[in-house]
Amino acid sequence: MKRIFDVLDTIQLEDGDNYVGKFVILRLYSLSKDYQNALNQLFYCTGGFGCYPEKMGTKVFGKFYDECAYVRRGDILGVATEGAIKEWETEYAMSREVFVE
Repeated sequence: MKRIFDVLDTIQLEDGDNYVGKFVILRLYSLSKDYQNALNQLFYCTGGFGCYPEKMGTKVFGKFYDECAYVRRGDILGVATEGAIKEWETEYAMSREVFVE
């Protein structure tokens, strides 16, 4: 597996769509140096005004594989493709279910 995910592992939101209930890939610069890897780039969005591109707020609440947190809308590279999610699951021997438990 490659060390990081990039724009080729994402799709962009369509008009009127939002990030709620979706896995996204985070930009590397939004993560602390020790966390700049593919394991920590995958984030599951659960809510917040930042999930809705047309709203003024930027906070996106959700979960990393191991903890709940929030990111800013600008930290999101795009919605993770199914292939990127499967690659993450295979590389780290975890199921996407760790995000929604």
